[in-house]
Amino acid sequence: KINFHTIWTKEVSGNYIYTTFYENISMQFLFSLILAICYIALVLFICVLFKKTVISICIVLFMILGNGTISYLTSFLIGKYEFVKYIFTNIAYIPTYFTNVGLKQMISEKFLLSSRELLIMALCYTVFFIVISYIVNSRRDIK
Repeated sequence: KINFHTIWTKEVSGNYIYTTFYENISMQFLFSLILAICYIALVLFICVLFKKTVISICIVLFMILGNGTISYLTSFLIGKYEFVKYIFTNIAYIPTYFTNVGLKQMISEKFLLSSRELLIMALCYTVFFIVISYIVNSRRDIK
């Protein structure tokens, strides 16, 4: 017999938080889409800057694969430098931040980031990459 109560609920400090399967899937999809848009903006930014698509894709793949290591190493510097928590690799935690209670507590304690800060950081990075890409591309002499 399958107990669906334990599948669709999460226990936090003795209290149950009810989330339906569809709410969980839709939140995961929405935040994964936000993350994908951020990475696409980064690829566009590097591609316009260096004029090489291969370099941009390789750099972004390196960032995606090395995300855990980069975030772990920079977490030691958060005590000294407050701005370190806003590095680009921390936005990779957006999809799991809203669906995984354990990871949410770890990010809140280790990186000192709230959900609002993560989403604003993702929006700022995306707008920054797109605006700089547009400015550089519009000033480029096309022959």
